[in-house]
Amino acid sequence: MTNLAIADFLLVSTLPFRIHYHLGFKGLSQRTCEVAGLLLLANMYGSILLLTCISLDRCLAVGFPLSSRVREGRKKSPLVCLVIWLLTIGASIQTYLANSKSNKSSTESCFSGIPKYAFKLSTLASSLTIGFGIPLIIMVLCSWGLVRAVSKSHAAQMSGFTDGWKIQRLVVINLAIFLFCFLPYHTMLVVIYFYNNKSIPCSVLSAYNYTLMVTCLNAIFDPLAYYFNSENFRQNVAHENFFDGNIRSRALAST
Repeated sequence: MTNLAIADFLLVSTLPFRIHYHLGFKGLSQRTCEVAGLLLLANMYGSILLLTCISLDRCLAVGFPLSSRVREGRKKSPLVCLVIWLLTIGASIQTYLANSKSNKSSTESCFSGIPKYAFKLSTLASSLTIGFGIPLIIMVLCSWGLVRAVSKSHAAQMSGFTDGWKIQRLVVINLAIFLFCFLPYHTMLVVIYFYNNKSIPCSVLSAYNYTLMVTCLNAIFDPLAYYFNSENFRQNVAHENFFDGNIRSRALAST
């Protein structure tokens, strides 16, 4: 959760520059615009990978509550977060270095227009697969696994599905937020690529800018969906695992 908060802070730190630009003020250097864009990319893909890891961690905690390997693996979460940050920052720097070499324009296009990397197949492919596609598949599978595990939980059945329904609802909300924030942007990247750097209609450009703004909403939704609900989620999971563990222990003792 701490790393997710850091990723959201990176995005918030760029907002004053974007507000300054869109209000019509001048004075932002091209380097400032590029750094702000780099931080936006780092927030987006850092958040995607961190949210995927959180979803996977929850799935393992619910699906394999008594596994010693899972408990030992969860102790390596700081190392996993470090790898995510190195990959995210490294990829973001590489992308914007390539973009700055091909874009020597003035600050009039600071936060407007289409980034040059959207027309490069290698960059687009890595963004769609490693940056979004694979995490999306993991999120969907983990969400399905969580809902399935909770629905079959003995504790949920004994308690009238009260705690189980809360967990299922939280899982569905988190997946919906993930899709709402990141799917439109990556869809527009595909649409833009097929224009092959030719004249792009204003409607497409506007749609791209709107989807980019939608990705920024994850910094608002993350506290609501993760920070404030994480403790309730852990308590509900602990409650489920406690009763399921007792039931399994009794079953083993009786055999």
